[in-house]
Amino acid sequence: MKEKSESIVLGNDPIFKKGKKYRFYLPRILGSKESTKSKIFLFVGLNPSWADEKNNDRTISRIIKYATEWGYHKLMVGNLFPLVNPDSKDSQIRTDEFRSLNNICLSEMINQADVVLCGWGRMGKFDDRDVEVMQMIGNKAFCVGLNEDGTPSHPLCRKKGFRFYKSKMINYAGRDDKS
Repeated sequence: MKEKSESIVLGNDPIFKKGKKYRFYLPRILGSKESTKSKIFLFVGLNPSWADEKNNDRTISRIIKYATEWGYHKLMVGNLFPLVNPDSKDSQIRTDEFRSLNNICLSEMINQADVVLCGWGRMGKFDDRDVEVMQMIGNKAFCVGLNEDGTPSHPLCRKKGFRFYKSKMINYAGRDDKS
């Protein structure tokens, strides 16, 4: 017998667990209000920093700027790892706790999104998590640039004064080496 797949309804409120220790979904409505014909922009990073339902961090502010300039009406943010920690080099972020819920949220966001901007960097290679998520994203994946190891660079890791245009987004098919 086939197992029933889990699903989740993504609304206008973020999804957290254990207080705000884990974040799985962060939405932003861009402009006056969401319409039924909204263009949806999804950013998938490595792990959440401190942005929540009311406050933006530097990454969210940058992504809002891109999405708004490019005509998107809604921004959704997900991550390879859901542990909230502004230090992406902290090995604690790479926890498997809540991976199933994170995958369900990512899958639903990907299904709704018109485009997915990947920006998890080198640390996304841990346990081939980037490969697993890329299988969900498929041909919707883009990035602002590639690191030397073929991983999608984070938008804040671009040189000062870098001006990014939608037309310069790179179609991202995942790492070639998978190592």
